[in-house]
Amino acid sequence: MKKKFIVSLLLAMTLITSVVLARGIGEELYDNKKKQSNYVHLGSGDRVLRARFRSGSGTAQAMKVIKWSPDLPVASVSVSYNHKTATKSFRAQSKAGNVNQSYYIKWKPSTSSSTAYISITH
Repeated sequence: MKKKFIVSLLLAMTLITSVVLARGIGEELYDNKKKQSNYVHLGSGDRVLRARFRSGSGTAQAMKVIKWSPDLPVASVSVSYNHKTATKSFRAQSKAGNVNQSYYIKWKPSTSSSTAYISITH
């Protein structure tokens, strides 16, 4: 019984650690209703904004949260029927001053029926 508990605990810790260390935004479907992801701390290093066409066309952006100013697009890609997948690399910062730097995905659909799968990964 004790061995099973320890093994289960180790597996849970491994899963939690892998999710925390992933430091990205998993692929989700963005449309006219879901145009923005939650804020995420990506850590520092190279990241990739990736968009996959589903319908219509539009532009996906990786946005850097800027305190007291408009947020800054650090990567931008467009997808459409003729350009089904697009990627753009950018360098994420871990801190802005003494505060964790946050990022999010922003989707700008060209029509109300435009959709795309978008993610930020390593």
